[in-house]
Amino acid sequence: MTQEPGQEPERPGWQPPTPPPMPPPPEYGGGPGYAGGPGYGGFQPPGPPPGPPPDVPSTLDTAWWLVVANAALSLVGLVYTVTHRDELIDRIMAARNIDPELARTAANVGIGIGVVFGLGFALFYVFLAVKMRAGRNWARVTLTVFLGLGIVGGLTNLAGNSPPFAKLIGGISLLIDVAALILIWLRPSNEYIAAHNRRW
Repeated sequence: MTQEPGQEPERPGWQPPTPPPMPPPPEYGGGPGYAGGPGYGGFQPPGPPPGPPPDVPSTLDTAWWLVVANAALSLVGLVYTVTHRDELIDRIMAARNIDPELARTAANVGIGIGVVFGLGFALFYVFLAVKMRAGRNWARVTLTVFLGLGIVGGLTNLAGNSPPFAKLIGGISLLIDVAALILIWLRPSNEYIAAHNRRW
């Protein structure tokens, strides 16, 4: 092999020196101020899924049945009023001293209005109880107002000149309202509704 002038002769076994390795690039994924850092828009793992819904406490369960029983009791009162229309007419005539025909008309109108409002009130009453049992606090607050009005109406009925059967129904309804009002605000009821609100 010919060698050009000025060229260093090759030595057998000689290899050119290996350049030093390049340093690894810096990692920016987890440092503050970058996309991967906490609190700067990086990926945040989702929180734990909500656990199973809490069981309905016995206080709300009992209050639910009391409200249903009170709604049924109000329907019994409506049936009694419709089937004792003549008694209502006599009471109107005695209180107002008016003509029997006018008293009969007034009794029929009063019974019709009472049936419509009574049925609507009973259905709404049960609706509130269902929503309260499901943990809705607004339903409990609304039901509290109706229970308070029922207590006032029960006391007025007992103090008034109502027939004995009407006073009996009114007295039972009054006791139911008081018991339900206490039960829906006891500690287990409060904890259940608070837990339901946190869940949602």
